[in-house]
Amino acid sequence: FWTLLTSGGGMLGNSRAHHGLMLCLAHLHVSGAWMGGMPLGLLKANAFSAPPLTHPGRSLHSRPLSSQRPHGRRGSRLVCSAAGGERATLVYDPQHEAHNLRGHPEKPERATAAWEALKETGLMDQCRIIDPREATDEELLGVHTKEHIHTVTDGSAMMDSSTYFNPAASSQVARVAAGSVAAMTEEVMTGKARNGFCVVRPPGHHAVRHSAMGFCIYNNVAVAAQKARRELGAERVLVFDWDVHHGNGVQDIFYEDPNVLYISVHRGGIDESYFFPGSGTLDRHGKGKGKGFTVNIPCENVMGYTGDALYEEVMRWIVSPVAKAFNPDLILVSAGYDAADGDPLGGFSLSPGCFARMTKAMMNAAPDGRLVLALEGGYNVEVTADCVCACTRVLLGEEPPAHVLAGPHEEATALDMSNLKKIADVHREWWPSIPLERPPPP
Repeated sequence: FWTLLTSGGGMLGNSRAHHGLMLCLAHLHVSGAWMGGMPLGLLKANAFSAPPLTHPGRSLHSRPLSSQRPHGRRGSRLVCSAAGGERATLVYDPQHEAHNLRGHPEKPERATAAWEALKETGLMDQCRIIDPREATDEELLGVHTKEHIHTVTDGSAMMDSSTYFNPAASSQVARVAAGSVAAMTEEVMTGKARNGFCVVRPPGHHAVRHSAMGFCIYNNVAVAAQKARRELGAERVLVFDWDVHHGNGVQDIFYEDPNVLYISVHRGGIDESYFFPGSGTLDRHGKGKGKGFTVNIPCENVMGYTGDALYEEVMRWIVSPVAKAFNPDLILVSAGYDAADGDPLGGFSLSPGCFARMTKAMMNAAPDGRLVLALEGGYNVEVTADCVCACTRVLLGEEPPAHVLAGPHEEATALDMSNLKKIADVHREWWPSIPLERPPPP
């Protein structure tokens, strides 16, 4: 069965058959079946999708390293100085390492390697660092139920099978992750910092009001957005989510709120999602007063390769025009790096430079550059570290690298652009700032 699922030909060439296989896997996921000695629930993205294909019969991840875009090895990362402007601010909690499950992709090395890379490149020396702190009950109650907070605290939290919990440590580590993003948001909103990066874990964007989910215990970015609205004077908050998985938790928490705009670009189907967590389709755009304030941009990966070119189109055509029209007082980014080339769960092929350019676009849309990035996914440790460094350089004032196509296969396909036009046409009902036709490259 697994060989059939991951093979490059046969049924995977048929989208209906592919979708049927995804539903079978989803059923196995719910029933707690095991695969290869590991609970299927631990294979978050793989439980809903096969590895993408660069060409029929060849897996993306079978490409030799020499043929992939370089991300920079540990010994070759450039040591860069800021180009000017105010220093970026960082927050990190070394105690996160206590939240751990051997063999699980959401592992401590994700954050520790990123933090070490910031040191090795000299970027940390140019940044201001604040102390991590626990989220208060009041902050958590802004987006979570009392029952969820209580069960996390006493070690009996509700969660899906992809999420693990260490009763001796996970409650405090998760509380510090949420509290540190809230603390950084307060620094930015009170003018003590212009922007910041929160190197925190566990991630948060899948956690819903009453439950942990998808490796997430508390919804870190949602906690910070609500705090900014209720306590820090922000009338309008934009949450931009570039994690390869749709942030169902953020969407659900703010689904009826016109003061928090949620924009997500993620892997999944326009009409029916085949990818974890099975949400983020085009027909979900808010409810009541919040109608139009959820902007989902699902990318189908129809030709087996989704890289920088499509994301450049997404940013120019939809994300930047909507963000600027919303005119937020603060922008929070759910900064997951599992859409990066080489990630074992994402299946997309973005470069660190693409994340840097998206960071720059958000800085341009933020008032006085008020921007907070918080680590979400990203399960290739070295690639995630490179992406964190790339975004931090932009926060320090450096210009991101220009987008250069490495080959014709990296261009956005006609089918990609057809789907993107459908997405733009739907969201234009609420956001007339979205151009009628594809904007030309700069």
